[in-house]
Amino acid sequence: MAKIKGICKNFGECELADSHEIQEADKSNFVCEDCGGPLYAVDSSKKSSVGGKVNGKLIGIIAAALLLLGGIGYGIYSLFAAKPEPTAIKLNFTNLTMTVGEQKQLSASLLPEDADQKVTFIYTAKKDVAYKEGKEKTKIVDADNSTGMLTAMRPGSTKARVMCKEWPKLVAVCNITVLPKPQPIPSDSLYTDTVKKTPDKVGTEEGGEKDTGDPTPPKPKPTNGYGTVKLSYGTYTGYLRKGKPHGHGKVRFSKQYRLGGSGYYAVPGDVYEGEFRDGLISGGDGYLNHSGEEIKIVP
Repeated sequence: MAKIKGICKNFGECELADSHEIQEADKSNFVCEDCGGPLYAVDSSKKSSVGGKVNGKLIGIIAAALLLLGGIGYGIYSLFAAKPEPTAIKLNFTNLTMTVGEQKQLSASLLPEDADQKVTFIYTAKKDVAYKEGKEKTKIVDADNSTGMLTAMRPGSTKARVMCKEWPKLVAVCNITVLPKPQPIPSDSLYTDTVKKTPDKVGTEEGGEKDTGDPTPPKPKPTNGYGTVKLSYGTYTGYLRKGKPHGHGKVRFSKQYRLGGSGYYAVPGDVYEGEFRDGLISGGDGYLNHSGEEIKIVP
């Protein structure tokens, strides 16, 4: 009986099937000689393009390539997959206290953090009633609507609002209190020089006049050299000239006091150490100890 050519269909179970080995078998018993599985016929007039062990290797390479492409495809999908929709706006400040003239940077981001952050935020400051009614020419806080830079203009309480251009339903609010700028103490009251006189209680009368006696001599104040004097804003210990702080010394503040042109204000309990000239903080750099924190001051 004439034989015909075929290839085993039992892939994964038969080596001849996996290698696409072409076999010849009787038409009446058209099964694989290795596993006994059914064969499917191939055109005997043409050379098979999938036959032989070389073709089996080619199929393996193709399969591996498909798996690789599948992995790359998943990576590309992950790269371009849609990011989660934002649910809220997060601010670096939700409550803020400023003084007139001070600036603070208000910044925003979207939540959740893996939401697309390439958005445009719009910053605005609330117009208070006085501004709306024309009683004030300036707002309490001015906000740069593109950068979020806040500038305290005058004392009061207000709010800064942040919106997202791409997600207009999302809004965040920062509550702001603006305090007056501390006023410096006049230079003519930097130090005190008062003497309290107490009359002598054993005075005598002579010639119809009462002799009140000599006043109790005041405790001598240091004038030059090293000593301690009371100032209108605190107690100074250090070098003196004509009773005034002059040279290196330190002062413990009992009142609020502006430290030269540095922009810093000392509060009661703070200690400043540095150079003084004719009763004023001057000369080289000094240091302010504020609640245990040491701050360099450039007068």
